[in-house]
Amino acid sequence: SDLALKFKSAKNDFGLSITIHAGETGNYKNIEEAIHKYGADRISHGTAAEQSQQTMDLLLKNNYALRFVLLVTEELVLLKQKMHTL
Repeated sequence: SDLALKFKSAKNDFGLSITIHAGETGNYKNIEEAIHKYGADRISHGTAAEQSQQTMDLLLKNNYALRFVLLVTEELVLLKQKMHTL
């Protein structure tokens, strides 16, 4: 996609590191997409990685950093629980 190309261009042409919020909504595939499609160097949140051994292996093998903001992660979990009760 055009957006993915812009992320990769920023990384390659200007030497920027790419951090993407992914996996906080429970979908581990977002983490893989952030890495493969957008060239992420670091993942914020990434809590859904535990759902897929393949994703965990990708993160470990390539030494990806995960950044957790515990308060935000807790709020997302509470919001998700609240949505299930509606």
